Amino acid sequence: MIQNIVCRVCGGRSTGFHFDVITCESCKSFFRRNALTNATRFVCYLGANCRIDLENRNKCKKCRLDKCFAVGMKTNLLYSDEQKQLRKSIIESNRKLKANEMTETNDESVSSTPSLSLQTVNDIIMDEMCNHESETSSDVSTDNSFSDLSINKNAYDLDLSVIPVTKPITDYSNQFNELEGNKLTELLDALKIMIFPTATSAENIALNSFVNTINVIIMAHENEIKKIIQMSKCLTTFNNLCDHDQLILIKHGAIEISILRMICNFNFEDKYWSIKTNDHNYIIKLDFFGSAPIVSMGLTHYNNHKRFLENMGLDWDSDTLIIDLLTAIVLFNPNRPQLMHKNMIK
Repeated sequence: MIQNIVCRVCGGRSTGFHFDVITCESCKSFFRRNALTNATRFVCYLGANCRIDLENRNKCKKCRLDKCFAVGMKTNLLYSDEQKQLRKSIIESNRKLKANEMTETNDESVSSTPSLSLQTVNDIIMDEMCNHESETSSDVSTDNSFSDLSINKNAYDLDLSVIPVTKPITDYSNQFNELEGNKLTELLDALKIMIFPTATSAENIALNSFVNTINVIIMAHENEIKKIIQMSKCLTTFNNLCDHDQLILIKHGAIEISILRMICNFNFEDKYWSIKTNDHNYIIKLDFFGSAPIVSMGLTHYNNHKRFLENMGLDWDSDTLIIDLLTAIVLFNPNRPQLMHKNMIK
C-alpha cells in the first residue's frame, strides 16, 4: 500500500502520489508553494549538499526543493497564477450559483403564501377610486395614465416616524378658529368610517400558522385601504385637489395609514393585535413576526415596527384623536413624489 511507502524526498510517511511522485503531505505542500516562485530565490550556504530527511527537511529550503526536482516532481502539474485565479473564479461562481438557487427556493416557499403585493394594492386603489368617481357627480374623469404609478416601497419598511405628544388632546374647542374647527369636525366625521369593528363575544383565535396569519393581515389591510379611500373622499380639502394628486396621496399613504391605525387594535401590555374579520376575533402576537419565515431575509422590518409600537405606546395613551390627527398628517404629506400642486397640500 502507498501508506507503507516512505516519501521520496524526506523519508517520512507518504500519503500518495503528488506531482507524479510519492511524497508526504509536508513535501507536497512545500513543492506547491515554492516550485514556481522561489526556485531561483533559495540559497544554500553549505555547498548545496545538505542531507534532507524527516528531521532536518526544514533546515535548508534550497536543498529540499532541489531534491524534489531530483526525484521527479513536475511543475507542469502545478497551477500557474492565471490558472489559480481562473479556478478561484470558477469556485466563486459555483458558490454564488448555489446561493442563488437556495435563495430562489426560499423565495418560492415564501411567495407560495399570499402576499399583499404592490400590484394588489394598486389594483384595490384604482378600483376604489374609479368606483367613487362613478358614484359622485364630479366632472373630473379618471385618467388611465396613472396606472403606471407605483406605491412607495418604503411604506413596507414599517419605519413610520413617531411625532412626540406631550399630553392627550381632549378639548380643542377653544384652540381653533371657526374654519379650523369645521375642518377638524369634518375630519373626525370622515374618520368614523375607519373605526375598527369591535370584538364580539366569539372565541379568540390565536394564529400560529404563517400562512393563516398573512391571510388575515392581507384581508385586514385590503379592507382598510378601501375605507381610507372612502374617508378621503369625504374631505373637502382632498376633493379640491386635482385627480392626479388625489391618486398620488392615496397610493403613497394608504399602507402607512393602515399600519398606523392598527395601533388601535394593539394590546400594548400583552403585545398582540386583535383583528376582527369574518365574525372571528383573531389574535396575532408581535413576537410571531420575529420568528416568521420571511424574517430570515432580515430583521429590519420587524425591529423597526416593534420600536415604532413601543414609542407610540408611550405617546398616544389610548387617545384615538391623536391617531386621527396623525392619519391626516400622513395622508396630506406634501413630500410625496410627482405631486403637481404641493402648495395646496401643505
